Amino acid sequence: MKKKIVAIVLAMVLLVSHQITNKPTTSKAQQDAASLAQNLSFTGTWSSDKWLMSEEQEDWYKLVISSDGRVELKVMSYIDGFTYFQLYTSDFSEELYRDNAYDGNITQPDTAVANYSLSKGTYYLKVDNGSYIGKYRLNASFTSYGVNDNNAHSYDSPQTYTLGTTITGAITATDDQDWFKVVIPKNAYYVFSLSSYAAPYTNFWIYNKDLSETEENGDAYQGSLSKPAVTKKECVLAKGTHYIKISGDEGKYIFTMRALNQSNCEHEYENTWVNETYLQNGYTLHKCKKCGKTYKDEYIKKKTLNQNYFWSIGGVVAGKKKVKLGWSTTYDSDGYQIQYAQNKKMKKAKVIKVKNGYCSTKTIKKLKKKKRYYFRIRAYKKVQGKTVYAKWSKKRSAKVK
Repeated sequence: MKKKIVAIVLAMVLLVSHQITNKPTTSKAQQDAASLAQNLSFTGTWSSDKWLMSEEQEDWYKLVISSDGRVELKVMSYIDGFTYFQLYTSDFSEELYRDNAYDGNITQPDTAVANYSLSKGTYYLKVDNGSYIGKYRLNASFTSYGVNDNNAHSYDSPQTYTLGTTITGAITATDDQDWFKVVIPKNAYYVFSLSSYAAPYTNFWIYNKDLSETEENGDAYQGSLSKPAVTKKECVLAKGTHYIKISGDEGKYIFTMRALNQSNCEHEYENTWVNETYLQNGYTLHKCKKCGKTYKDEYIKKKTLNQNYFWSIGGVVAGKKKVKLGWSTTYDSDGYQIQYAQNKKMKKAKVIKVKNGYCSTKTIKKLKKKKRYYFRIRAYKKVQGKTVYAKWSKKRSAKVK
């Protein structure tokens, strides 16, 4: 009889060393689970065989997460039925995830893959078999998100954000929103850029100081670990304190917020036609109403003064030591410039200015008799302190009497 009692006690001790027979719904059960849990290493390799040898057996594992990141857990089940695995918070107050591998067998196991987005901390994994018996294996790996969001989870305790800096954060199983406070230095346009590595989406909201007004919001949709979804929004913000909230599906996100400038602006142009003048071409001016960037196109040539000509009859009439000139007038001119010389190349030519745009004749005196002189004329106009000239007319000549 004594031998039988000893055998029963020994069997019970061995069974408790391998399993926990009750769900951790009481503080005692929780203590037992925590004390018996094996550390689960993130090696990315398969464990040795683990056996569930009785109905409602539970194996417990402890996961220590050094920083916010992603855990990939694979469960390979050789059990012809369900193998359940659930993840709990460190105090067992919340079941974060529940998954299962189903209908494996001794020759062809079923492998279930689960991805967990977890904040820094300690978690417990329970593996149980319901009423099924058999073996399973585990494979766990961890990738850090590299966050710098400081776990600011509420409006009352936000992280201070500085314009132009980059925040890397994460929405996790225990952190469904992050809050940031930013001080805007002046009334202006600002650009908010969000990259989401989560699916289906990561949301953002920008609020005024007391959250009475939503000033901008948006989402980055269907991102992935290898290719984030990116959204960019421009908004006008008033000088003062504003709040930013990030929420959505579990996963990593990155955001920046900057004052709008010509390089990050999604331009909205207003178009103005600028008339041509004597100094510049006419064109269409496109100016962004947000950042002030401009460009020009649709050019037409600048204004020019018409070329003059001497009248065919009476345009160049020689007299005694003088020549009388007559020419076509030019619209919009301020006057005319006349050159004359005793050679066709107009070397050492003398210049006379006629300061009247409506004048059409001029007599040049004190010329040498019996000499041939060559003449040409052009109109001029003064514009903004500069003098604009027409092309020279064709030369005409006359022999002085």
